[in-house]
Amino acid sequence: MLSMAVHPEDAEFVEIDDGNEHHLAERGVTPAEVHQVFLGDPLWAPNLKGRTAQWLMIGRTDGGRPLVVRVNYDEVRAALRADHRPNV
Repeated sequence: MLSMAVHPEDAEFVEIDDGNEHHLAERGVTPAEVHQVFLGDPLWAPNLKGRTAQWLMIGRTDGGRPLVVRVNYDEVRAALRADHRPNV
């Protein structure tokens, strides 16, 4: 069960590795746009039960483009990690 006491809005940074970057590029999204959403006071929603990502980060880029990014929150590192795995 997802604990609401631990919330991704407490994250200090977004981590995007090569796999994440490739997945984003396939969808026409840049890492810079993900960072813009993160820094732009996004809305947060728990992802559906059984999905690979815990949270949905919902917001707009600096250019106004709406994005929904699936993320997992690492509370130990205070980091968000974009999830590039297919939903199962």
